[in-house]
Amino acid sequence: MRIVLNCFALLLVICLFSINGDAQVKTNALYRTPADYVKGITSYGPSAANPGKLKLHLLAPKDYVDLSFNGNNSRIPVSQLFGYATIEGKVFCIHGGDTYEVMNKNARLLLYRKRTLSSNREYRNDRYSYYFSTADGVIHPLTSMELKAAFPDKHDWADLLDTNFKHDNELMAYDSYHHMYKLEWLLK
Repeated sequence: MRIVLNCFALLLVICLFSINGDAQVKTNALYRTPADYVKGITSYGPSAANPGKLKLHLLAPKDYVDLSFNGNNSRIPVSQLFGYATIEGKVFCIHGGDTYEVMNKNARLLLYRKRTLSSNREYRNDRYSYYFSTADGVIHPLTSMELKAAFPDKHDWADLLDTNFKHDNELMAYDSYHHMYKLEWLLK
């Protein structure tokens, strides 16, 4: 009996992952590059007035995504796609088989977050890991050491980081007066 229950539980988990693994999202904008996202230049057709459906292959990552738009289906190579905007207004970046939520719109420093798995006790609380990219588009973990290495030509940058942030978990502080993340303000 125990073997039957374990097999049933395994089958249920596989089904749940396969449903979410090829998730479809309604999208109203696709962006080819980070620069296109910052400038608001969309590609491939979907818009707020005429959204499309984007099929992401997250469980078994593929080198393409499928777009359904105006009755047409097309495959877009992931290498030609920075990210997409959902009809709810959130923007996600596709990078290395993962999706990251884009938190700001700054050409010099893009900030991201990614939902992390949690135990059953913490299920109700969303937990995130934070990341960033610079103009080169490579996504790095958001730590003060990575930020210092990303801008080696800014000599005062390391001092500003050390003065304003005591711990890495403070790096996503939002400056409500300037309406931007504190990192963006310090980078000016």
